[in-house]
Amino acid sequence: MPDIAFFFNYSLRAFLLGLLWMTAGRSLERPMPSVPSVPSVPSVPSVPSVPSMSSIRSVSSRSSVLGILVPLEPAPSRYEQALVIGTLIRQGLLRWRWLSSRRLPDEVFDRRYGRFRAERILAELRRLGVESAVGERNVVIIGVTKGDISTDIPGFLDHAVLGLSEAKGRAMVLSTTRLPSALREQAWVSLILHEWGHWVGLGHCPRVACVMFDRLGRSATLDWSRRFCSYCARRLACGQAPSFRGWPTFRCTKHTP
Repeated sequence: MPDIAFFFNYSLRAFLLGLLWMTAGRSLERPMPSVPSVPSVPSVPSVPSVPSMSSIRSVSSRSSVLGILVPLEPAPSRYEQALVIGTLIRQGLLRWRWLSSRRLPDEVFDRRYGRFRAERILAELRRLGVESAVGERNVVIIGVTKGDISTDIPGFLDHAVLGLSEAKGRAMVLSTTRLPSALREQAWVSLILHEWGHWVGLGHCPRVACVMFDRLGRSATLDWSRRFCSYCARRLACGQAPSFRGWPTFRCTKHTP
């Protein structure tokens, strides 16, 4: 009897151990519960290289200026109006509004000399620019006309001019009436760049080949350059002519004559 009891107890323990082992083995074979997938981290865009100071001047600041083109009756052709925008886009003025033709008030016209007074036109353009560019900080409003314009200069009253602009101001006016017929398009582009140079702060240049040369109202006897000379170009590149309000200041390392 003791042997039977011992055998029974041993068999029961072996059965229980086997059952426990089988249960543990099955639990190990069960698949692990799925872990929720972690969303992929979005790729970080590549950081652009730091632009040079000259590129900051020529792109960022110029593109922040809004150009407004206003045809003034009698207005030049649509092609000549479009040349203004196209020429100054190449200079970095990228944002534009092209307004419809406007009639100038009677007080702008000087009946004594039969010309439109350029400084009065600038005052009218400034007023129009305030109305047309609400919320804009840097604005240049450009009036174009076929009418003959004039202003007072030292030694001359009512001197006929091709254009007039405010240095570091808001307005400029251009006239096509005195452009030569032979080189009309070239002269028109040259005039646009000349007044643009005044607007960004450049004065007249003594070099005839420079677009900033003072033509003193003459047109047919001069070559119409469409380039800034090396001196004027360096002044612009070095920031020595205050071009746009808000341009960053920096120390110029370029040689200027």
